[in-house]
Amino acid sequence: MAVIQVDGRAVEYVQEGRGREVVVLCSPNFWPLDTWKLSGLPELRDRYRVIAFNNRGYGRSEGTPTEYTVYSLAEDTVRLMDALDVPRAHLVGFAYGAQVAVKVALGWPERVSSLVLGATGAGAPSNPNDQSIYSVQEAIRQKGYRDYIRGHVSDEDWAFHPEVRAAHPERPAALADAMWEHAATEEEFLKHVRARSGHQTLDDVERITAPALVIVGDEDFAARGDTTPTEFAKVLAARLPHAELAIIPRTRHMLFWERPEACWPRVREFLAAHADGA
Repeated sequence: MAVIQVDGRAVEYVQEGRGREVVVLCSPNFWPLDTWKLSGLPELRDRYRVIAFNNRGYGRSEGTPTEYTVYSLAEDTVRLMDALDVPRAHLVGFAYGAQVAVKVALGWPERVSSLVLGATGAGAPSNPNDQSIYSVQEAIRQKGYRDYIRGHVSDEDWAFHPEVRAAHPERPAALADAMWEHAATEEEFLKHVRARSGHQTLDDVERITAPALVIVGDEDFAARGDTTPTEFAKVLAARLPHAELAIIPRTRHMLFWERPEACWPRVREFLAAHADGA
């Protein structure tokens, strides 16, 4: 992995493949880029120049004293593209990373060739009475920071389908390892938790001109406010002007890591259909 200076701040990234077109993988805000080495980079690097990077405070990417938002992370994505001389890219986002990709498409439409939005959440408006940060802190106090981070995939029923856990126990284990190996400090992690609110994914999405693939598991019941990614994907696909909806059977929240053999062929088909100049 390499480090580049972006607006005076170190950003750690990985770049694989030599394709003419670029794919930028947008992580959930507190996921290390190592997770894309398990799923994403291997499936796309034969045809595309694929870039993944660590968000602020993760790995060797420097944090900042400011609070983080979906908008600042969207700008971070564009500034990294500038530094790497990438004028346009296909953005593939998972969960919060998909929300970041949406904000890039709204703020810098000329930079986005297409969007792949996986397991997207609805976002949440700012709420000074929101108690979710305190519940996260309490869970960390009870479990310990390491077990809390790893438990997102190793313990939670909503993360992987039971069939996948039985047939491929190595998948949740490898993802838990990747999430912890280069995890940020607890302080940085909590800044990213706070960044989950203060935005809504559907705001102004009718203005997005890029084609989009909204992809989700049919059993993704991870709680996201008053909805789930499975429910929200249908709304998002209906609101986006140029969207396709792909629902992956017998799949829960971690779809790209849960059933890569089902997800990535559909993503590759979409990317090929929306190549620049196609």
